[in-house]
Amino acid sequence: MERAPHPVPVAMVYGDPVVGRALATLIQGLGYDVRPIGQSYLDDPEEARMLLEGVRALVLAPGVGPYLRTDFSELLQRNPSTANIQVVDLNLSSQGGTARADHRLPWPVRTEDLRRHIEDALADGYADSYKPLRQPPQAPEEKEEAP
Repeated sequence: MERAPHPVPVAMVYGDPVVGRALATLIQGLGYDVRPIGQSYLDDPEEARMLLEGVRALVLAPGVGPYLRTDFSELLQRNPSTANIQVVDLNLSSQGGTARADHRLPWPVRTEDLRRHIEDALADGYADSYKPLRQPPQAPEEKEEAP
């Protein structure tokens, strides 16, 4: 997979630290600069805001409870500098969705589907300035045969 010279920052909110580390490793392997954010950051919104600086997409890990999901959605909406961050919600069928999710995926999800949804989220929020990690394949040019 082609990597960007400067990986795009993607935040990831998690509840369970084991799930958080595993998902952060997966997302980092897709070529993004992952910024893991645990639920303790809600106690210090200023620190959470600093972690979200420059972030273009936020992934909500599976297992994050509905209150934490709602709290992070509200945190994003309250601050003009984070209002455009696109939310990719990975949820278990037993969980409700977030108050604000731009992209929802059931968990578990295939790695390629996760990558595609993150790319879609980035393109949706920053269509004028985002260059995808992976360009769609181009059809080879046809050559004329010599007579």
